[in-house]
Formats: sequence, C-alpha cells, structure tokens
Amino acid sequence: MKKVREGGCDSPGRGYLAPKFSELQSSAIFSRGRGDATSSGNSAIFSPLHLPPGIDLAGDELKFPAGLFREHFRRARDEGLEITVHAGEVGGPESVWAAIHELGATRICHGIRSVEDPALIDYLGEHQIGLEISMTSNVHIGAVDSYEKHPARQILEQGLLANLNTDDPAISGIDLLHEYEVAAPSAGLSPQMTRQAQANALEMAFLPEQEKRGLLETKAGSLKRED
Repeated sequence: MKKVREGGCDSPGRGYLAPKFSELQSSAIFSRGRGDATSSGNSAIFSPLHLPPGIDLAGDELKFPAGLFREHFRRARDEGLEITVHAGEVGGPESVWAAIHELGATRICHGIRSVEDPALIDYLGEHQIGLEISMTSNVHIGAVDSYEKHPARQILEQGLLANLNTDDPAISGIDLLHEYEVAAPSAGLSPQMTRQAQANALEMAFLPEQEKRGLLETKAGSLKRED
C-alpha cells in the first residue's frame, strides 16, 4: 500500500476540494514518446512477467502522427493493455479521431480541440471515451490563451466523460490540488462540475469494475462517517 493524495469533496455543499491522505493501492501505465517513431524499442512492456494496465502515447502529435505507431499499439491491445493517447491539444479533432481509430484509444489525454467537431463530440459521448483535462498545462504551452478561455466548462456541460488532470506537474510546477482550487474556478467550473470530474476519473481509471465499485463504496462510507 502506498500513501497517495486523494482529491475528494466532503459533501456536495462544501467547496471545490477537500484533499486528504488515504491508504490506496497505486499502479502506473507505460508512456511511449512519439519521438521514438523510428525505433522498435519498448518491447519490454510485453514481458509476460509483468504488464502495466495500459500504455500511453505522448509528444508532438503534429510531427509524429498516430499512424506511425499503429503496429506497436496493435501489439499492446493484443496483450490486453488499455490505450490512452495525448491528442487534440495542439493537433485538431483529426488527431483525436486518429488516436481512436488507428491506435484504439479508449481515453484521450487533452482532447480539448474535440469541441471543434460536433460529430466527434457525439462519438466521444456515445462510446464513453474519457478526456483527461489539464488546464494549466494547456495554458502554459499556449494551446489555450487563459483559464477563462479554456473549453473545460463546455466539455463538462456537454456531459462528456472528462476529469481534471495535471499532465506535467514537474514542468508546470503544480499539483492536482491547484487544478481544483485555482484552475477550475478560473475556468468557470462550478463545484458540481468538479465533483462530476472526480466521479468521472474513477470511471475512466484502468481498473477492473469490481475495484471501481469497491472504491466507490469506501468513499461513500467515509463520507457517511464524517457526517
């Protein structure tokens, strides 16, 4: 068991976030850089001794499009790994479509430019493909001018499965608490929206359904005891 920061709201009427420490199991996914497009490396993730629950593709989505990694991610899916891809931050909706159709992504890191394509918005909602929204990171790299102009509110208002994330906390000098207490209200997210984003995060997690339900029951019991 590893002590990790838990972002949780005490109750529907209390603020944006009431962080606390809980004893939770943690796991990590493997992240491949798009700059590795010409290599055949990363075969270690397919070791039968241990497989991560999922694999991610990160990096320059314009210079290294999804198609370059089609075979690698086919192998990952064949091994039962879940797929998440950084897309739709600098690249347009077509980058998100490629992540879904060419790599099999069931979760998208960023995906903020999906709002430019109504058909994509409908597809994301129908297929419950999650979006990992990292507002501060988007502002820092210039993908969005400011928190106030960030489409996070629009995304959540449309009922998409989206959570709040940090993307690169070491580079941006932030943590998840900052996204809830600073970025979220600045972007116009209501407390209800941030609570929904928290619930969405669990739905998006690469965990067996039984573990998800167990975590929900544990959280509900904790809130009941605090009341």
